[in-house]
Amino acid sequence: MNRIIAIALLAFAGVASGGSALAQEPGVRATIPFDFAIGNNVLPAGHYQIVAQSHNLVQVRNRDYGTTSWIVALPGDSGGRNDGKLVFDKYGDQYFLISASSASAGLSIVISPSRLEKQVRDREARVGAPQQTLIALK
Repeated sequence: MNRIIAIALLAFAGVASGGSALAQEPGVRATIPFDFAIGNNVLPAGHYQIVAQSHNLVQVRNRDYGTTSWIVALPGDSGGRNDGKLVFDKYGDQYFLISASSASAGLSIVISPSRLEKQVRDREARVGAPQQTLIALK
């Protein structure tokens, strides 16, 4: 009887630990407090998960709505100490994600300017240089 209880407890522990391993999400998470563009898509403010799926393919998932955007990005500079950050260019009241990096998640990407960003940059060039906004990753 003790043997059956021990096997049952071991099986339960295996299922419970397997469930927690599945609950861990890959990549990095960030709370972005403003609407922003990635590529030619404008995404709402919210909680995001960013995962490098392959060398150049990156998934950006809105955890609030469950929507996903995909982007082709260039490898960034992975040298040096990096605690994790997202970098945005800001033109007026529009934000454009230009890079993401996190040493712990093995993420270092640079996003080429989209057609939308180039149009906004050209329009705002008369006003002044773009500002950059950084958001720390979780």
